[in-house]
Amino acid sequence: MPRSTQTENPGRDYGGESAGERDARRRRQLLDAGVHLFGTVGFRATTVRSLCAEAHVAFRNFYDYFDSLEDVLIAVYKECNARLMGAVIEAVGPIKEGMEIDDAAARGLEAFFSTVEDRELARVVWFEVLGVSDEVDQVYHENLKVFAKYLESLIEAWRPNASTPERRELLAITAVGGLSNLAMVWAMDGYDHARSEVVATGQQLIVSVASGL
Repeated sequence: MPRSTQTENPGRDYGGESAGERDARRRRQLLDAGVHLFGTVGFRATTVRSLCAEAHVAFRNFYDYFDSLEDVLIAVYKECNARLMGAVIEAVGPIKEGMEIDDAAARGLEAFFSTVEDRELARVVWFEVLGVSDEVDQVYHENLKVFAKYLESLIEAWRPNASTPERRELLAITAVGGLSNLAMVWAMDGYDHARSEVVATGQQLIVSVASGL
C-alpha cells in the first residue's frame, strides 16, 4: 500500500495548501502524466523516474501515492474508461422501458467514438493494458463486463422479457466485444474512416445483435 502522508503534520500548510490538498494535487499530476506517457511512449517505455519528471513530482514522493508503475496504469485505465462510460451515459440519458435502441445506440456511440478520438486515451484503453499482468488483465475483463451490463440494460428496456437474462447477457457481451474491436482498429488505422461511418456501423451491430432476441 502507498505510504500515508496524512499522519505527518496533518494540519500543516505547504505554500498555502493543506497536506490533503497537496497530496491530491500530486496524485492528480502523476495520473495526468501517466495518461500522457502511457498514451504516447507507452507503459513499457515509462519508468517511475520519467513519470515523476513529467508530473513534476519528486521521485521520493512517488511511493506516497502508488505502490508501483503498474498501479498507476490501473488507475489511469480506470479513469479513461470512466470517461468513456460517463460520455455514453450522459448522451443516452435515462433508460426507460420501451425506448428505441437504435436511437439510444446512435447517441451513445457518437459520444463513445468522439471520446475514442483522444489518441492518448485510446492507446491506454486498447493497447497498453494488454499482457501486462494477470491483475491488469482482470481489470480489463471487468471493465468489458461493465459496458456489457449497461448495454444489456438498454436491450432489456427496448424489449423487456423478450429473452432469458442469460441470453441478453451473452448478446451484450458479443456486441461490446465487437464495438471494442471496432474502436481499436479505428484507432490503429489512424481514424481513417469518418466518425459518422464508424458510429453507423456500431449502431447496426447493436441493433442486429439485440434483434436476435
